[in-house]
Amino acid sequence: MLVCACLSSNSLAVAKEQATFADVCGVIAGQWVGPAASTARRYLAAQVEAICSHDGKQLMLMTTLETDAATSSWWFVQLPDRIQLMQRDNHGKFRQIDVSLYDYGDGFSFLGLTEVNGREALLKLIFEPLAVGWQWQQQLQYLDDDSETYQVFLSVDLVPKV
Repeated sequence: MLVCACLSSNSLAVAKEQATFADVCGVIAGQWVGPAASTARRYLAAQVEAICSHDGKQLMLMTTLETDAATSSWWFVQLPDRIQLMQRDNHGKFRQIDVSLYDYGDGFSFLGLTEVNGREALLKLIFEPLAVGWQWQQQLQYLDDDSETYQVFLSVDLVPKV
């Protein structure tokens, strides 16, 4: 369970026990802005709207990278036996995968198996607390690659929108 002390609206400092999906849903819900960077470019600003369902079993993240108006959506659904992620990227490509929730340092991460450009890959979505807000890293590790490291393909600082 995530236990939080609010620093300002939607900004959290987290003391960790095992994270649950409902806890994650509650702390990420809100409107966020912040800088973002991908492997291809640095964005001046990103906007993220995160909506948590009333029962804490669904989380929708809608992102817009302002420089080129690229948008994507990430819909997490807590099912009885797993967490399902339905994701639409800024090119309209849709993927549906099962992910697992893990503690990650003082934050948490989702990990799942997907296919990118015809290659199997592990997708890791990491949320780490900042002094105010969160850093969200989207990482891939291709399974046909000998490297044991993940490649960051997008990093977004989530700062409460005021």
